[in-house]
Amino acid sequence: MTLYMIELPVRDPHATAAWYGKVIGSVIRLVDDEHGFVLLTTPGSTVKLALKQSEFLPDTQLLHFQVADLAAEVTRLAALGIHPIDAGKTSAEGYTRVRCTDPDGRGVVLFEWTENNSRGA
Repeated sequence: MTLYMIELPVRDPHATAAWYGKVIGSVIRLVDDEHGFVLLTTPGSTVKLALKQSEFLPDTQLLHFQVADLAAEVTRLAALGIHPIDAGKTSAEGYTRVRCTDPDGRGVVLFEWTENNSRGA
């Protein structure tokens, strides 16, 4: 069994697709405007993001993306006008993270494993 995709409810599939394109390099693979649907693929991942136009309830979903260099990603996103909503956190579980929000207010966590952690890497 393989996880194929995660469907996210969004207000505007095209705006959200553009945001994920800027943030994680997602590419649009399929658009069905009649049904308010956009399918994204992301380099380095086999799991697709499906964006379906519908009502979204903030704080009901949280996406985590592993990055190689968190500081570099924060700098890159700042240049695009996307800023973390918190000061970041280093966890006892062995990672450092920051949290942003997508256009619908969904939590998006970018994290990197610390050098001393082999559990999640």
